Amino acid sequence: MYDSTTIPNPFRPGTGAYPPVLAGREAEQSTLTEELLRISHASLAGPANPLLLSAPRGMGKTVLLSWLARQAETQDVQVVAAAAGDMPDLAGLAGILWPDSRKTPSRLTSIKAGIVAADWRPPERDRSSSQLRAVLLEHLLQATAGRPTLIQIDEAHTLAPEVANAVCNFAQSLVRADNPVWVVLAGTPGLIAHLTSAQVGASFIERADVMALGGLAPPARLQALEVAEWSDWQIDRAVLELAAQDSQGFPYFLQRWGHALWDAGKQERTLSSDVLAAARRQVDSVRGEFYARRYAEIYDFEDPRLVAAAQALARALLAVGGLSLDATMARIKEAIPTHADAVAARRHLERIGFIYHKGGVFVGGIPSLLRYVTDNAATSA
Repeated sequence: MYDSTTIPNPFRPGTGAYPPVLAGREAEQSTLTEELLRISHASLAGPANPLLLSAPRGMGKTVLLSWLARQAETQDVQVVAAAAGDMPDLAGLAGILWPDSRKTPSRLTSIKAGIVAADWRPPERDRSSSQLRAVLLEHLLQATAGRPTLIQIDEAHTLAPEVANAVCNFAQSLVRADNPVWVVLAGTPGLIAHLTSAQVGASFIERADVMALGGLAPPARLQALEVAEWSDWQIDRAVLELAAQDSQGFPYFLQRWGHALWDAGKQERTLSSDVLAAARRQVDSVRGEFYARRYAEIYDFEDPRLVAAAQALARALLAVGGLSLDATMARIKEAIPTHADAVAARRHLERIGFIYHKGGVFVGGIPSLLRYVTDNAATSA
């Protein structure tokens, strides 16, 4: 029996922390477990194909990475887990992958012949950057030879081009060396476009495996809210059902709802319509701030016409649900006629998760964010 007046709120939204119930990801967990065995099982021990974990913000990428790291550690796999913000440049990357890399030897030792991928070409940088890349690659080849290793990088869609290029090429070189290493990069739906852009130049990463996370199905939404800590509460199940429905299947908003319901009902230990109304005010306030930040990301683009393009896309997506590439570009070109500029605009909207590619069409990253954008268009008209 739990006493909800003395224990902390079990829901932890917005931190990437492990939720009280990890619901609705059984298929993804099964796939990840199978790939993890590829590098950890003694009879298989070899490389796993790099994985790109892609989803809009709030879909649970960071939590799934945390789960994978836990599984890896139970199988004696060494884990290197970091976020793009931890590695703003090559020196930062070296500090993550090789903490002693700042003690780079003055004379570069030779790299094993035949290990480095034939198409591994560092971008033209100063000699110290090229040397650091070479030394770091040699270290990784030696440190992971026969040693199962999982390398995870979150928010990879924001990696600086030279860092993204190095990470992708290191991943390819480790696979070709047959080292038991698995590189997992997580980011918004614009991740692939970022890695294959001219600035990064890692076109071969398109051969990586891709796992695109979608929203949770209705049963899983309820499961995420049905935590053991409710056991001594008087619960109107309709309250949980309405909260689950309002979340649109986004794990982040499910955690927000759980947190708000707990705060609103903990004194009386009840989930009622009054508690639901109080929790909704808290969720709506947080959601408004969340959407305002996403809207600001559209304004931050160097082309001010992107706002009008996003509004045209939002209206179309709310009407039909999904758009082909041609239809998506047509909506963007209503505001940005030049093709090259329209392509850059679409890639930015993918990178920030406003739209993403699913089942052959583009859909809205967060359906209610589309409504927020169109409402702002009406207000500003």
